[in-house]
Amino acid sequence: VDNEYIELNEAYFKPAQIQILIDQNQIQELYKNKPKFESFLKQLIRSFEGLFFQLRDVDLGYFAKKHHYAMDEVYANLNYLHKQGIIQYIAQSNHASIRFLVNKIPEQKIMLDSTCYLERKKIFEKQIDAMLHYLTQCHTCRSQVLLEYFGEKDSPVCHQCDIDKKANRGSTSNEEILSLKDNIHRFISDRNVVIYEDIQREFSNYSDQLLRKILDRMVELELISKVGLSYQLKK
Repeated sequence: VDNEYIELNEAYFKPAQIQILIDQNQIQELYKNKPKFESFLKQLIRSFEGLFFQLRDVDLGYFAKKHHYAMDEVYANLNYLHKQGIIQYIAQSNHASIRFLVNKIPEQKIMLDSTCYLERKKIFEKQIDAMLHYLTQCHTCRSQVLLEYFGEKDSPVCHQCDIDKKANRGSTSNEEILSLKDNIHRFISDRNVVIYEDIQREFSNYSDQLLRKILDRMVELELISKVGLSYQLKK
């Protein structure tokens, strides 16, 4: 909300919510006047705690299955009880929504903060650029690209994405990989502790994916250990 006119909720799953608006005496009166809703309301109350006190999230699929209702019947009953003022019922949603925070005002009185607008535009453009980079780059593990966006700078390759699988099918022979593993082990042994950038510079003829894969495998085999951003021989 830049100028407190609207509130935007981006799309996400929001479960249905229910609150009972009448008290126990009124409930008993309802059972007498609308007997067909007695078992339905009792089942609601038993299935979900706290319905008399506040809006509560409810799993209607679970409720329908447990009590052998068709979903259409559950929705119809809830909508009827809501219209009668007996419950407050908010249907589940997975759509974006806009909520207006002020009453309708003339267009000429709407004041937009251009600085705030441009800053938000810059943020969204940066997010779009990051997404395009994730989709179009073809050299770095997609998991690493994604985690780096969220601030994790030294994550291992996933070995599952298209880029890693392509790298795994590269032209490096098994003999060359074993030799590279031995050379990396020797390189770490000679220096006691090294960071990944040292290894990358020393073995710059090999891809980042291959180096990280070998290091991850060496850690798994307990030939070396990883402490923070550095590698050292396993003690």
